[in-house]
Amino acid sequence: MLIAQISDHHIVAPGALAYGRIDSAAMLRHAVSVLNELRPQPSLVICSGDLIENGTSEEYAHFKEIIGVLKMPFLPVMGNHDRRDEFLAAFGSQVQNSSEPFIQYVRPAGDIQIVILDTVTEGSGRPSFCADRARWLDRILGASTCPSFLVTHHPVFPTGIEWMDEDTQEWTSFLSDVVDDHRSSIIGMTSGHIHRAIHTRTFDLATSSCPSTAHQVALDFESPGPIFSQEAPGFQIHRIESGRLTTYTASLERFLSGFDPRQA
Repeated sequence: MLIAQISDHHIVAPGALAYGRIDSAAMLRHAVSVLNELRPQPSLVICSGDLIENGTSEEYAHFKEIIGVLKMPFLPVMGNHDRRDEFLAAFGSQVQNSSEPFIQYVRPAGDIQIVILDTVTEGSGRPSFCADRARWLDRILGASTCPSFLVTHHPVFPTGIEWMDEDTQEWTSFLSDVVDDHRSSIIGMTSGHIHRAIHTRTFDLATSSCPSTAHQVALDFESPGPIFSQEAPGFQIHRIESGRLTTYTASLERFLSGFDPRQA
């Protein structure tokens, strides 16, 4: 089974540019066109947070107009730029919110289940995962007989990019405890937020983060403040076979312009 992941779209109002220079809407349209041409088609697409820039209903309507062309079902995830009330107004029919006031839900996908988690601190870019969210996850994992793939917006690992990282990883302590109790039934974790592809192991699980369909976070390990990059956007494909997770990261730039070297 193939699952696609795109992330951090930062859609603004029609006609506007994110940060005054990024045509995030055009870039998401291109991402959707690439996903629609993938063969074989993924079973679904995860949109791992920061769907929009300012949390307005106008931006969510713009996002839905663009993503509506996607040929596959998509799973929206709360990011720190999203707003829970507007998010639910836009996607209430798609997300069965079982842990109010948090937006966490489960979707079956082939022989696994995808568990969408809410790591957002409303009004802040800082991540959080409280005891209430952890109890919900513990209940979901304990009731399942199939492997689970966990999705967060914020990476659950230190990225090494100083201005994006928390001072400590204490915010993951409740999540870590639940994972410890159910590790054998979790095939891996993925996230967004960092606007870069990073592959590592956390909680003794394969974990990764997905690049943005728009701008990237610069690969700078020293800057104390934000630096963005206009390098090529990207996406990920998660291949799940016999309980094994393999994650591929690809650039969206010229992805469809392949050629046969035997005809050179």
